[in-house]
Amino acid sequence: MWRSLLCLLSLVSGQQEVVFRTSVELIRVDVQVLDGDKTVLGLKREDFVVLDEGIVQPILEFGAEQQELDLLLALDFSASMHKMLASMKEQARVALTKLYFRDRVGVIVFDNLPYLVIEPTWDWLAVEKAIQGIQLSRGGTELNQSAMLAAQYLRLKARPEARRGLIVLTDNIGGKAISNARLRDALWESDVVLSAVFFPPLYAPQRGYGGNLQPSVDATGGESIKLNDDSFDLGEILKRMRQRYGLMYRAPGGKPGSVRRIEVKMAAPQHKHWKIRARSGYKVGIANSEAREKMTLP
Repeated sequence: MWRSLLCLLSLVSGQQEVVFRTSVELIRVDVQVLDGDKTVLGLKREDFVVLDEGIVQPILEFGAEQQELDLLLALDFSASMHKMLASMKEQARVALTKLYFRDRVGVIVFDNLPYLVIEPTWDWLAVEKAIQGIQLSRGGTELNQSAMLAAQYLRLKARPEARRGLIVLTDNIGGKAISNARLRDALWESDVVLSAVFFPPLYAPQRGYGGNLQPSVDATGGESIKLNDDSFDLGEILKRMRQRYGLMYRAPGGKPGSVRRIEVKMAAPQHKHWKIRARSGYKVGIANSEAREKMTLP
C-alpha cells in the first residue's frame, strides 16, 4: 500500500520550527511569458527586468526552456472525484509523451492525506502503470496541507539543477488544515511552481470547507485551468512548464521572516503587453534558492 507523505516527511513536517538563515540569499524565479495564448520562446537574460520591492536587481543566472524538469503529479482521488478519475488517468498517460528524456515525474494521490504512488523517476512506463492502478478513495479532501507536503517532498527529491513543478488535478473543494500563507511560504521555500487543473465540482462545498489552491498557484507564478467538463490536455500544461525561463538574483536583504515582493517585467517597451507569470515574492531567510546549481546553459 502507498506510504503517507506525512510519514515520509516526519523530519520536515508542518510542525517543525522555521529556521531563518542569515547568509546571502539567492532567489530563483521561474517565469512564463505569453503573447495572447502562445508561449514566447527564444528570450535572453537582457529581455527581463526583475524588481525586488520595486528596486531593479541584477540577474546573476539565466536558464532557458532546455532546463530539465522534476515534476510531481498530484491526483485528487477523493469520493467527489469519482466521475473524473478515468479522465485524469488517461490525460496523465498521454502527458508523459510530452516530457524530455531527462525529465523525471512522480505521482501522489490525496484525500484527507497525501500518499506517494511512485517517486520521481525516468521510468515513464512504471509511472503509467502506477497511474492506471489508482483506485478511488472514499475519504474527504484536504487541499492545503496535501500541497504543502507534496512541495516539501519534491524539495527533498528534486535535483539541484532541475526546475520543480507540482501539478494538482482536483475539483478544488476541500479542507484547509493550514493557512494559505503557510502553503505559499512552503512553496516559495521549496522553489516549486504550483499549477492546477480544476474540474467542475459535483457537489456544493460543505460548511467549513475553506480550501482553495488558486492563491498559491498565483503566488508561485503557476498556471490554472478551470474546466467546464472533464476534457483537457495535460500534455500542453507540461509542455508550457518546460517552456519557462529561470532567473536568479541576490536578495538585497531585509528583516528575517518578512515577506518581500517580486515583479518581473519585459525590458522592451513594445513587449509590455505580454503576460508574465512569476512568483510574487519570498520570505527573507527561507528562500532556499542558494542550494540550487547554476542555470546558465552552453
